[in-house]
Amino acid sequence: MRLNIWDSSGAYLILAAPTGVRYLLQSPETTIYRYELEGALVPVREAGCSDERWSATGELNAYFERANGAPAGRGAVWRPLSLLDAEALEAIAARHAGLRGLAVNRQKLGESFPGWVHVELDLTLPRPELTDFRPGTVSAVLAWRTADLEQEPQVHSHINDGLPTRHPMAWCSVACKKCGAALHAGNNECLQTWVEMGRGSFCARCFGALPEVQVLGSEDGLR
Repeated sequence: MRLNIWDSSGAYLILAAPTGVRYLLQSPETTIYRYELEGALVPVREAGCSDERWSATGELNAYFERANGAPAGRGAVWRPLSLLDAEALEAIAARHAGLRGLAVNRQKLGESFPGWVHVELDLTLPRPELTDFRPGTVSAVLAWRTADLEQEPQVHSHINDGLPTRHPMAWCSVACKKCGAALHAGNNECLQTWVEMGRGSFCARCFGALPEVQVLGSEDGLR
C-alpha cells in the first residue's frame, strides 16, 4: 500500500521498516512516484512552538531559501544536498526535540533533496513516541512540505522543449489539474505551454480561468 504525504503539514520521519506501507512525496498532478520509502510514519513534535518561522519546517525552508538565494517564501531549489547542507540541517535538528539524535546520511546526499532527506536516527536517546522500535540506529527519511508549494506561477513552454534536468517534474508525466490534458511527458518533453503553481499545474486555458488570475487581452492570459 502507498500513502502520499504531499498534502500533510509539518515534518515527518519515515523510519525504514517492513510495515507493508510505502510513504511517498508526490505532486498530485504527476503520475510517476518521485520519492518513497517503506516504513513507519512519525510526525515531528513541535511542542511549545507558536511561530511557524521557528518550527522545524519553517527553519528548514528558510535555510534552503537562503542557501539558494531565493526570495523569502519562494521555495527551495530542488537539488541534491551538499555537505554544508547536511551540517546546517543537523544544526537545525539539534534545536528541536522531535529531531533529537538525527544525522544526515552522507552516503545518500545525492538522493536527498529539500523536503526529502535520508537520515540516521539514534534511538538510544529517550523518545516516547518511538517505543515500538528497539534501541540503536535506524535508517529514516526526514520529509516535509517545502515552501515552493506556495510559489508564484512558472510558465513552461513547449518551444523550450524540456525542463531543467534537476527539476522535480523533469522526468514525470504531468497532467492539468483541472481538465486532465497532458502537459509534460516522462522523457522531459513539454507537450504544450503550461503553468506550474504550488497547488498544481495547469494548461494555459485552465490557468486563465482561475478566479485569482487576471486575464489581460486574451482568453488564457498568456498571449
